[in-house]
Amino acid sequence: MKHAVNLSKDHSYVHVVMTGGFALRDFEICREEAAQMLSANELKRLFVDFSQGVNNMPFIDDYNFTKQHPFHFPPGTKIALVVSADEVSNLQIVETVSKNQGTNLTLFSDNDLALNWLAEN
Repeated sequence: MKHAVNLSKDHSYVHVVMTGGFALRDFEICREEAAQMLSANELKRLFVDFSQGVNNMPFIDDYNFTKQHPFHFPPGTKIALVVSADEVSNLQIVETVSKNQGTNLTLFSDNDLALNWLAEN
C-alpha cells in the first residue's frame, strides 16, 4: 500500500494516487488525509487515481466504507475515482452506494475523462 495526497498544480482539486494493495484501514487513512486537505484548502473537488491499486476488501467492507463518505467529506464534494478498466464492473458498487448516500462520486477508467468531469460545474 502506497499513497500520496497533494493539491493539484493549479490548486483547484485534491489529487490522491493509490498503488498496491489496500485493506479497510488503508482506505480510511487515505480518506481522512484527503478530507483534511479538502477542508484546509476550502476545496470540493477530489481526484482519486486508483488505477494501479488493488482492492483487498470484501464486498461488505466496500459497502460500509463507501456509505460513510458523507460524514468525512465537505458537503458538495465532487469525487472522480479512476480505476483500471478491468475493475470498473467490480467497483460499480462504490459509485452506486455513494450516489445513494448523497455523495457525488463517479467511476472512470480514463484520467482525462475524469479530470474533464471534475472541472465541470
